[in-house]
Order: sequence, then C-alpha cells, then structure tokens
Amino acid sequence: MSLTTEQLKGLTLGRYEFRLRACEDVSLPTFPGSTRRGSFGHALKAIACSVEHQDRYRCLLAEACLYPNIFEPSALPINGTEKKQADPPRLFLFQPPLPRVAEAISTIENNKRAWSEKHIPLKAGESFSFGMTLFGTAISKLPYIVYAVELMARHGLGFARVPFGLEEVLIVNERNESLCIYTPQMTRITPHKTKLKTLCDLVEHRLAQMSFNDSLTLLFITPTWVEIRKYVLESVTFGQLVTRLSWRMAQVFELYGEAPLLYDYKTLIEQSATVETINENLWFHQFERFANRTQSKKPLRGFLGAITYRGETIKELLSLIIAGEFLQLGRETAFGLGRYWTLA
Repeated sequence: MSLTTEQLKGLTLGRYEFRLRACEDVSLPTFPGSTRRGSFGHALKAIACSVEHQDRYRCLLAEACLYPNIFEPSALPINGTEKKQADPPRLFLFQPPLPRVAEAISTIENNKRAWSEKHIPLKAGESFSFGMTLFGTAISKLPYIVYAVELMARHGLGFARVPFGLEEVLIVNERNESLCIYTPQMTRITPHKTKLKTLCDLVEHRLAQMSFNDSLTLLFITPTWVEIRKYVLESVTFGQLVTRLSWRMAQVFELYGEAPLLYDYKTLIEQSATVETINENLWFHQFERFANRTQSKKPLRGFLGAITYRGETIKELLSLIIAGEFLQLGRETAFGLGRYWTLA
C-alpha cells in the first residue's frame, strides 16, 4: 500500500505561536531552543508535580502526570517496571521562527555568519516569538502549556534570567496565517477546535503550492542531527532521508495518532534509492546546551543549507517529504532541530 495524503488524517496538529516581550535588556543565545525547552520543562514540572521526592521513575502518579506525558515520555512505566522506547517522540515540537524561502536561498552565507554569533541582543520592550506544535492529545492540555510558558517567561530567560511577559498566543493555519486565541488579559483560551488541522490538511495545502518535475531542493533551516550507527551525518542521501522520515512518522502515529500508519514503507525506501543527489550547499554546525538535570554540557549539532535531489520516483514520495516539514527530522526535534522547507 502506497502512502496517500488521506492516510495522514489520523494525526491532528495544533500549531501555535507564543510572543514574549523582554522586561529588561537581555542577550539570548543565537539558537534559544535549548534554554527555552529546559525552562519550559521546569515550569511544567512546577505546575504538575505533586510529590516531594520528584523522582519520575518511582512516582506512583507518573502514568497520570502531565509532566512526563508531555515532557519525558521515556519515564513512563509499562506494567510498573518496563519503560517505553528509550527516546520516544515528544508530544510537542519547539520551532524557531521560520525564515522566508527567498531569504533562505539567497543568504546561506549570511546564515553561516548569523549562526556563528553567540548571542542575540534584545532591548527592554522588544519582543520575540517561537512556535510550538502539539500532537493529538497534547492539544487538550494547551491551558497548562500556556500557563507553563507564562511561568517560564516570568522566571526569566537567558543566562541572566531576565524576565519576559507573555503578550499573546496565536494559532497558525495551513496558510501560515495566525489568529490570537489568548492574551494575559483574558480569563480563558478562545475555543479553536475548528481551526485545528490534520497532517493531511497541511500536506495537501503544501502540495497544491508546488509545480513538480523530477527534482526538489530541501532547505535545512535549523541544524539537522541525523545519526546512523552512532555516526553523525554531515549530509543525507535521499534514501537515508526517506528511511528516517518513515521511521519518525510511524512512531508519531503509533504513539499520538488515532491509529498506527499502515503503508508499504519498504517499497518506498527501495524506490528512494534510485534518487540521486545533484547539488549540495551544506555546512555543519555544533554548539552546546547546559543540562540542569545532569549539571553538564551536552552537544547540539547538525547540518544546515540546501541539498537538491533528482529522480522520477520523487513524486511517489512527496507526501512523506512534505509531512517531514511538520514533524521535523532527526534527533532533538523537541529543541527545534531538524526543521526544513521543500522546493519543487
């Protein structure tokens, strides 16, 4: 069975944008996904955790607790002893602001210089925004997530822990148009069930924008960390891309979709081997994050730039490739890694 867009209806996505305003002058990391995710986790745990020892691995409430279900699903036990996958996909994705495609094509060298900068300065009163995608059941937990973001912002971001204020929360549709659903002056989040989209809706809208021949270009907008047998790739063949995306989408649907995704992925992977790489303009970037739990520095890394593929079988795989724009690719997607855009 080939993969069709119809099959992607089984996964609902809530795509949100959070806008924060700095209360003081601040210097944020060039890629704030690492600090933002950690701060969000602390705030979510403060809201959800009810036990004194706060050890998720021996907590009686773990299976019902909001914190591990959203933030650390690997901590959830099965039958009281076994764990789920060692590193299952999270119910959420952080996303740095997505640059316009024209800018991404024309400023790869500028992007290199931008990523080499250590910090981004913000003046008091200036704002910045980030995206968050929620899968399936996580959407119903949005009030907790908004409250956690408010708490995170109030406690401070960046090395100096400068406080921010939450200005508004917006929902983003398939045309990347946004609608405000919450401000701190409101007592409730505006109901927006009719604004939610399935992965099918998002992929079909993107496909309708494309004029496909036999080649496509992927623009890797945030570092994309792909490993094979613990070897970190500095580029990716089309076959490796399809294999990793197939695996990721299968995991997400199994855990958070209405039903497991059934299609002939083996045939698609075989087809992908006939597609060749005809051009690369990639570069590798590595930086570090500080892990509060282990009190140590951890690497974040991956390739950025553009890569072009050509092959007649690409058209059979476009739905999978476009789905990857919304699910992201590789490791540490919850930090915002693995974001790409497709040109065809």
